[in-house]
Amino acid sequence: MTQTPSPLTQPSPPTSPTAPDRATAPAIALIFIGFVGLVIMLLPTAIAVFQPQTLPGKGAAMPSPGWLGHMPPFIPAMKTGALGVYLIYLILYAVTIWGGIKMLKRKDYVLAMAAAIIQIIPGVGFYYVVGIPFGIWALMVLRKPEVKASFH
Repeated sequence: MTQTPSPLTQPSPPTSPTAPDRATAPAIALIFIGFVGLVIMLLPTAIAVFQPQTLPGKGAAMPSPGWLGHMPPFIPAMKTGALGVYLIYLILYAVTIWGGIKMLKRKDYVLAMAAAIIQIIPGVGFYYVVGIPFGIWALMVLRKPEVKASFH
């Protein structure tokens, strides 16, 4: 009579996550980073859009007595430039979210790669330390042949 070893004493074979499982965590990280970045950029964008066009009225310290409460000529250009930068950031974060969703569903490989690359760009991932490591992680996972093959 042969005795079979107990399952507790047998070493289990090493398991590696399948291609769809490997891409899930970085996809969720990209969606999270994009969402948080989008929320963070909404406040300065709203301020740039709804900021009054004139300097503060009575009781506020005026930078120069010659202004007399009128807006200096360079303020509208600064406001327009800042608004343009904020809108670019909003678009980049929206693409990151969209690419993360596509990566999660394994639908669009190019968009998923674009989302990962966007987060590697210094200054796009909020506070640098969050976006760059997760962008690199997503790129490393996306470059694996079995993950690339899992996309339709």
